Amino acid sequence: MALPVKPAGIAETDDGFTIDSHLLRMDLRTENGISLRGLQLHRPGGEMLRIESGPLFELGVGETVLSSEQVTVGEASMDTENGVHTLTIPIDARPGGVPIAGALVITVGIGEDIGMNLDIRNVGDGPIVPVVNFPLVRGARIGSVEDTWYLYCRKGGIISNRPTRQSKYYGGEYPLQVSDIFNPTAGSGLALLTYDRANIYRTWELTKDVDGVDWRMGYFGFEHEPGARIEVAPTALRAHWGDWRAALGIYRDWVSGWYKPQVPRKRWFQGVFYYQQVTAWSVLRDRATGQWRTADVVKRFQDFFGRLDYLHIFDFGQSMVYGRVGDYNHYDELGGLETMRAEIAAVQAMGIPVGLYIEGYLCDDRGVWGSEHVPGCDIRQADGTPLMWPGSDTEHMMCPACRDWREHLATTYGRVAKDLQPNGMYIDQYGFINTWKVCHSSEHGHPTPWPPIRGERDTTEAIRAGIGNPEIANLTEETPNDVNSQHQDGALGYSVSANDPELAPHRVDLFRFIFPDFKVFQLTQYDPFTEGDWDLLKFPFFNGEGFWLHGGTDDYDPEAADFLRKAFAILNENEGAFCSDDIEALVPTVVPTVYANRFSAADRTVWTLFNARYHTFRGDCLRVPHTQGTHYVNAFTDQLIAASVDGGRATIPIELGARGVGCVIAHRE
Repeated sequence: MALPVKPAGIAETDDGFTIDSHLLRMDLRTENGISLRGLQLHRPGGEMLRIESGPLFELGVGETVLSSEQVTVGEASMDTENGVHTLTIPIDARPGGVPIAGALVITVGIGEDIGMNLDIRNVGDGPIVPVVNFPLVRGARIGSVEDTWYLYCRKGGIISNRPTRQSKYYGGEYPLQVSDIFNPTAGSGLALLTYDRANIYRTWELTKDVDGVDWRMGYFGFEHEPGARIEVAPTALRAHWGDWRAALGIYRDWVSGWYKPQVPRKRWFQGVFYYQQVTAWSVLRDRATGQWRTADVVKRFQDFFGRLDYLHIFDFGQSMVYGRVGDYNHYDELGGLETMRAEIAAVQAMGIPVGLYIEGYLCDDRGVWGSEHVPGCDIRQADGTPLMWPGSDTEHMMCPACRDWREHLATTYGRVAKDLQPNGMYIDQYGFINTWKVCHSSEHGHPTPWPPIRGERDTTEAIRAGIGNPEIANLTEETPNDVNSQHQDGALGYSVSANDPELAPHRVDLFRFIFPDFKVFQLTQYDPFTEGDWDLLKFPFFNGEGFWLHGGTDDYDPEAADFLRKAFAILNENEGAFCSDDIEALVPTVVPTVYANRFSAADRTVWTLFNARYHTFRGDCLRVPHTQGTHYVNAFTDQLIAASVDGGRATIPIELGARGVGCVIAHRE
């Protein structure tokens, strides 16, 4: 039976507590440990939500890990203040050999959440590296397992009902703080959210198998001194009507309350769709004569693609004496500062912004700065040896939490900005926030081992401030997590190439639709787009994003080049829609294997389309609100579409090739 809708509250039972939000009931057993015994929706059909009874968390040290059903539980207390109900359950893992104690705190009455938090500390006599897995939800399903779908906001994003096993760290791998299960037929779902603005490093884990969906968060372990608080992100479960869009909307509403870019985002940068990387040493400058030929290179790309939106110079700072990375001031090796500044200014005079590359992690120990400072700032591995760039014996990976390195980067970006006056400045390797960059040094002022998430945040913030001129865009190699992204204007993106086409055939980039003014340039592959190998180029267009390209004009099949020319033209001609805040991912379509994204401006709405079938699609694909005087155009053929209008809605037909993309534009009078 469905439960009647009731006010939020907490009630004691014979062996535990029930916690009610307006839409969800949680049943906790608190005798002999703590078990999450059940979840149920307050709505007709609410009994369709089921979970497997089991532990809510795990605490451990080393090989000893206790589930919440194995910890010692003290006398719980309940409190109500200003309509917020709080249940505090003391917990102690010491009897099981784990020196961690504190409380599980459950709250209701703040919105529709059932809030959950672990307030725990190291209560031992010495330092520990704690194991914390929280929350644990097992076997969740709404209706049948087959009809239970999930939203998993890894890089790109997955919306599927297929079996899977996923584990990604919060950061570039999992940039948004939400996951969801839902049943599209029942029209209801259950969201898992964290409200973390402190950058706590943890995995978001989701498994779907024959029993349903399991959720688990695993917190990165680092050394805690006696008495130290163990950080755990504020966490919530929230029931909702609708599907994954409702869960993403809950997350978006939370973000909108605090998200603020460090400097205003730049409209000119949002309108860049074709980002071309070149080298100074071998492309812009003739090695034999030393003469620069930048204008000729730019014209070659313009003639080939019909335009060039942004020129990125990869190796302006490379020195054949002091190394590729670290100093960025040996201008004499490329003809001198005045020559380089003049070449950049000449491109800018053509209306093309110019960007410059600086490494966020690497520093060469042969450099002027590096020869003195590298040993005190580089990342140390668990065995105490420096982390080196693979294949190099002079390029060290530097710790982003090291103050000296951070100050050097901020100063360097500021100096180069004044020296060469670029339009954009790039921070290589930042944004991934992966475990390869964990630092074990005890000399940098951080705990050990220390993940890169907070170091990257603080260093990107310092770089942004160091650049000075707010009209210069800064971007990283990968799209970072929500919190860190406030300190930059955009990033390259690997979501198109990294997403799983079996689970996400559309290769959607959900981050792009949550943060529409954050510019992303998809790097789909390093290899040439030849011999038919250019399929991934379709998806930056589908997401309304920019393209990162490198190499020469002979690196493209005729079909790939033709597609890019048309895609660049459509994106630029409809810049107002693609740069709008009024955008929506994966809008409903007539046919489930045809996917669509919407981009709306005052005078038009643009839908990008992707046909996931392996054969041509012909037929109705969209039903959309219609206003008098609106006409519809196939952007790839420039032909009017004969839409049928009935009751204020237009049904739009289209032809899409196998695995092809398309675009419909509604022009409003």
